[in-house]
Amino acid sequence: MIPVEFLPPGFEISQLSGPAARIPATIIGYFLHGCLFGTLTVQFYIYYEAFPKDRLFTKCLVYGTYTLELVQTILVAHDAFAVFGSGFGDLQALTDVHLFWFSVPVMSGVVAFVGQSFYAYRIHVLSKTYVVPVLIVIIALTSSIAAFVVAAFVWQAGNLALLNNQRTSEAVGVWGAAAALADILIAICMTYYLLQKDTGFRHTQVLLSKLIRLTVETGTVTAAAALTGLILFFVFPGTMYYGCIALLVPKLYGNMMFMVLNSRLRIVGGRATYTSCSDMVSIPSFVLRDDIVSGSGHSGIIRPAVSIKREVFRERDTDDCVEMKIVGESRSTGEYA
Repeated sequence: MIPVEFLPPGFEISQLSGPAARIPATIIGYFLHGCLFGTLTVQFYIYYEAFPKDRLFTKCLVYGTYTLELVQTILVAHDAFAVFGSGFGDLQALTDVHLFWFSVPVMSGVVAFVGQSFYAYRIHVLSKTYVVPVLIVIIALTSSIAAFVVAAFVWQAGNLALLNNQRTSEAVGVWGAAAALADILIAICMTYYLLQKDTGFRHTQVLLSKLIRLTVETGTVTAAAALTGLILFFVFPGTMYYGCIALLVPKLYGNMMFMVLNSRLRIVGGRATYTSCSDMVSIPSFVLRDDIVSGSGHSGIIRPAVSIKREVFRERDTDDCVEMKIVGESRSTGEYA
């Protein structure tokens, strides 16, 4: 077991495990991490079933992001068992870095850069300019590089109690501040350019309004998480309060990106459905209907039939509007409504 004199002067051992209520912050982080991975898996399955004919680039982005998130979850599970399983009661296991240097800073930097670059591309499609997207990519790259530097410092320290030094604090500051700045810039620019779109179709405007709302919400969540982790690191030095937030950041970026992609799905006949004979745009959806099955021995039996429609947004360089088309059938067999 690690001797007490190995810890920095004034270091509160109880703070390694969480707040005054003695609820371990790291356990909370591991629990919420698992919950977010569950929601990510559900969203990944919905995307896989509903959008098999999306562009290859988009599918590679989704599959690659989910693979990275899966790898991070495995690494986090390894650290959780090493701390609270095989290393239970050992102070050295509680403060040891384990795979934290890779599962949090490195994976967060990679996933955040992928997600922010994805939004930068969408902003380029909407604005037809390169200035703002390139600026966002540069800020995202700066944040990712700072995250890799933090990972190197954490690996060299070998102990989470020794991270309260100037060089680590500077790298963490650049990492968190750049990530939050990129998220805020993305939310502002996406909202501005989407508000400039006026297709004249009610259905399309409803979808654009929904996309604007999602953009603001997702940007706010990721920026708030980055800033919260940054504040906890500097306000409570030498503690593990920030670790709870750091474990969640990659999963937040993945969930937010999948949420935007899956926002193209709508439930026909649901509360959010609008119908108008003047609108010539088809609305996608999970189509839920009741079919009456007739036949020998089954007359009068009502069975629910489920079919899925997809709505694909195609960005064209020669057209400023967003075109929506219904293409093919999804993997789930069923008839269109």
